[in-house]
Amino acid sequence: MRIYRLMLYLLLGLNIKSIAQFSHYDTDSIKKAIKLSKDKLIIAKTVNEKIQNYLDLEHHYGSINKLDSAYYYSSHCYELGKKSDDPQNIYFSYSHMANTIQYFGDYTQSLNILLEAENRIGNRNDTLVYYIYSQIRSLYRLTNDYKNQLKYAFREKDLNDKLKFTYSGQNASIGDAYQNLNMIDSALYYFNKDFEISKSDKNYKNSIIPIINLGEINLRLNNNEISLSYFRTAIKEYKKSPDNFIDISSELFRETSKCFKKINQKDSALYYASISFNLADFHALYNDLLQSSKHLSNIFKEFKMIDSAYYYQDIYVRVQDSLYSNEKLNSLNIATFNQNIREENLKAELKSKKEERERNLILAGIGVFIPIFISLVFFINKKTKTKSKLFVSLGIASLLMFFEFISLLIHPYVEVYTHHNVALMYV
Repeated sequence: MRIYRLMLYLLLGLNIKSIAQFSHYDTDSIKKAIKLSKDKLIIAKTVNEKIQNYLDLEHHYGSINKLDSAYYYSSHCYELGKKSDDPQNIYFSYSHMANTIQYFGDYTQSLNILLEAENRIGNRNDTLVYYIYSQIRSLYRLTNDYKNQLKYAFREKDLNDKLKFTYSGQNASIGDAYQNLNMIDSALYYFNKDFEISKSDKNYKNSIIPIINLGEINLRLNNNEISLSYFRTAIKEYKKSPDNFIDISSELFRETSKCFKKINQKDSALYYASISFNLADFHALYNDLLQSSKHLSNIFKEFKMIDSAYYYQDIYVRVQDSLYSNEKLNSLNIATFNQNIREENLKAELKSKKEERERNLILAGIGVFIPIFISLVFFINKKTKTKSKLFVSLGIASLLMFFEFISLLIHPYVEVYTHHNVALMYV
């Protein structure tokens, strides 16, 4: 009887595909939108208009799962962005291309495009740089590089504080990175901070992310009943408007399943795990599909249902190979390493420029002081009737200072032309 009940729960979960119509697109309206965007593209004259129409076409084709066409228009948009000097054009064209390539599993190229966008936009538009940091942080989370996820989460928050944005969730991003690094106390601190902000922030109040995060962290602290109460609250809010929480839907049900598993309610654990798997499959959330298939496989192993365990284990292995092959991750690590070197070189260059600027200011100060000093000595000497050896010494000192100042000015050039040869430098 127990096994039949388990299979009933599983079937209920598997049937979620047929009832999850909330993300279904009206294909006819999409086709009309595609035709309209193509017509606009033909008569588009400015780079801005062309980029906008390419982006629209990429979005439309992506929404009906025609990924080759989405990639085609995204790449055209990217090529136009390379020729543009407008920060917004650069950001949107590069950002969409990075997302498209990331979807196909090329994380290294996606990262390189985002870093290229950051280098091009630079200090011209901090708001767009903030969005780039957010994408890079998400990319590192997706590839399980949690140290770099934390690095960019802090950069994102620092820029948010500097620009005084109303965007919420920065503390959640930092808490998530700490949680992934198994630094539970730090994660709990930032999750609690994020939850307190969500109570008063109008733009963040209806989000279930702070609730899910507190459920997850309490689960890791073995506060299972507290954790389950958070997950139940989140699921209740999710059911009111599932369209708004597609990206975190699979994670929510998977973590709920883990909670039931820990309190030995395996029927419920299987039920919510199957929902998580099918939501990930239906919405093409491949990272969630990876984790949910592994979780389901583990549950079936405990039930001694070897065929089902093997089935989901096989899915896990195939998705793992597709998303996170060693070649892809090594390539991403190399790109990250090269970026770190560029950042260190930039810091060294900025430090060198700062030192040179300070040196120039000191030389300028000396350059102003010497003529004033010489003029002052000459003026006092003229006004004084009795000639003093002091003024003669001051006059000689002023000449020595003048020659030493010239030596300081030409020293860098002398070093270059004499190749640091001491004898030639002396001459």
